[in-house]
Amino acid sequence: MANRQFLGTTNTDFATASNWDGGSSLPSASDNLQISSNCILPANDSNVYGTLLIDSSKTFNIQTYNFSCGAITINGILKISNSSANGLTCGGLDFKTGAKFDIAVSGKVHNSGNINITDNTTWQVSKRGDLIQTASANYSGVWSNASSWAGVTLSSSVTLSMVKNTMFIINGIHDIIFNNSSVFNINSYTVILDNNSSNLFKFDTNADITGTGKFKLLLKGEIVLVNNRTSPFSITGSVGTATSGGLYSIFPAWDFSNADVLLGYSSNSLANRHLSAGTLKCKKFSIIPYSTITQNIKCTGNPNFEISSDVLFDDSVATINYTRGTGTITLLSGNANIDFSKKLVEKIIINTTGTKTFTDNFSTSTFTLTSGTADFSSISSSSLISDLVVNGTLKLDDTEKYVVTNISGSGTLENTGAGTVYLYYKSSNTFSGTLTNVVLVKVPNNKCCHYLGLGLRIKL
Repeated sequence: MANRQFLGTTNTDFATASNWDGGSSLPSASDNLQISSNCILPANDSNVYGTLLIDSSKTFNIQTYNFSCGAITINGILKISNSSANGLTCGGLDFKTGAKFDIAVSGKVHNSGNINITDNTTWQVSKRGDLIQTASANYSGVWSNASSWAGVTLSSSVTLSMVKNTMFIINGIHDIIFNNSSVFNINSYTVILDNNSSNLFKFDTNADITGTGKFKLLLKGEIVLVNNRTSPFSITGSVGTATSGGLYSIFPAWDFSNADVLLGYSSNSLANRHLSAGTLKCKKFSIIPYSTITQNIKCTGNPNFEISSDVLFDDSVATINYTRGTGTITLLSGNANIDFSKKLVEKIIINTTGTKTFTDNFSTSTFTLTSGTADFSSISSSSLISDLVVNGTLKLDDTEKYVVTNISGSGTLENTGAGTVYLYYKSSNTFSGTLTNVVLVKVPNNKCCHYLGLGLRIKL
C-alpha cells in the first residue's frame, strides 16, 4: 500500500500514468489516493483503493462509472453522474467546510462508513442521488433541504445512527427502504424524512426506528406504504408530520405504541394530512396547528386507533378540520385526559385500568365503556352520543343533562355532584347496572331536546 497523488500534469485522466506522482505508474489496489488536480474517471475501475482525499477547489468526477475506495475526505468537489451500475462504493464520507457534492439524480453511493456533512458543504440541490448504507455507521447531516438524498436504502442488519438534528431526506423522489433487521436510530435528535413521489416507503421484517427524538414524516404523492414489521417500532420519542407547504401528505397508521404521535403542524392552510389504512397505535395522540394555520386531518384510509395516553385536539390558536373515518378509537391503559375539541369522531371504546377524563365536548355514533372509568363531569350536554354502552363506571355532572339514543350495559352511572343527574334516552334502555343519583328518562315521542330544557335544537 502506497500513498499516491494525482497531479494532472498531462490532462485530467485518472487512467493516465503520467498524471500521477512519479509519472510512470497508475495507483494499485489499496493505495491511498490524493486528488490535487481536477480528475476524471474514464471507465469502470475494478480496484478497491485505500483512503481518498480531494484537495480544496479540486474536482474528482467519477462520471457514470464504478469506483471503489475506503473513507473519502472532501475539501473540494466530488462529482457523480447518473450511475449505470454501482456508482461510488466507499468506506465513509467526510465533507469539510467549502466542499461540494455534485451527484446526479440517479447517482448512487454504496457506503460502509460514517457520513459527516458540515454546515458549509454545498450539495447540487436539484440533483440528489441515492444512499445505500451497507454497514452500521453514524450520520451527521445538516439542517438544510439542500443536504439530503433522493432515496435511501439500509441493507439488512445495518444500523444508521443520527448524531445531530438533520433533514435526512427532503423532496425525495426515490424509494426509502429499511431492509430486514436494519435500524434507523435517531437518538435524541429531530429527523425529517420527506418523499414527494409515487415510490416505496418500506420497513421490512424486523426493521426498526429507535431513539428518544422526533421523527417527522412528510410523505407526499401516491407513495406506497409497506410495513412488514410484526411488533411495535421501538422509538420512544415522537412520530408525526413535518411543517411544509405540501398540499397532500399521508401518515402511516402503523404501530408506534411506544411513542407519541403528533399530526397537523402544516404551514399551509390548504394542506391535507391523510391517515392511511391500518391501525395507528401510540401513547399520546395530538393534532396541533402550526401557528394560526388551519389544519385539515382526514382519515381517508379509515384507520383504527389504539391510544394508551392523552388525546389532544388543540384548536386554541387555529381551526382543526377533522374528517372521521369508519374505524374505531380504542382508549387503553391507565389515566388520561381526552380532548376531542367538539369534533365528530369515530366510534369510541374504552378499555382502561384507570380513568379517562373527557375535558371537552365531542360527538360519536357509539361510546362503549368496557372497563375502567370514563369521567364526563367536565363536559356539557352538547356532546352527542347515539349508542351508549356502560360496563365500567361513567361519571356524570348534576349541573348537566345528557341525551343519548340508546343506553345499555351493566356497569355504574355515577353522579359526581350532590344533586341528581338526568340522562335522557330517545329509543331504548336495556341498562341493568347501578345508578348512583342518576335517573334515566325516556324522551316523549315526537319531542325535541329543547322541549326538555336542554338547550339543544335537535329533532328526536
